[in-house]
Amino acid sequence: GGQRFYFLGDAELMIDNDISKGHWFALGPRLGWLSQHEHWNLKLEAYKPFDVLGAEFKQLQIDLGVSVNLSTQWQLRAKLGYQSFLSELSNDRSYQTQSAVSLVHYF
Repeated sequence: GGQRFYFLGDAELMIDNDISKGHWFALGPRLGWLSQHEHWNLKLEAYKPFDVLGAEFKQLQIDLGVSVNLSTQWQLRAKLGYQSFLSELSNDRSYQTQSAVSLVHYF
C-alpha cells in the first residue's frame, strides 16, 4: 500500500443572478490524504475557498471516501461529506452533510 499527501490550489468562478452581486470568485487550498492498498483505498480531503470577488460564502468542505475492490471488475464505494457556508438568505451559517454508497462495474 501507499500513502500520499497532496496540496492543490483551486479556483472557482460562479456567475448566477440568484447570488448576491451576480458572481463569486474564490481561491483556496485543497488538502488531502490518500491511502491506497491492493484491496481497498481511503481518501480524506479538505477544501477551503477564500472569497475574492462577489458573493461571500465563507465555505468549508470536508470529504471522506472509502472503496473496496470486490473483484477485478467490481468496486464498492462509500462517501461522507460535510460542508459549511454562509447562507445569503438568512445571513447565518448553514451546514450540509451528504452520504452515498455506490457499486461500480469496470469493463
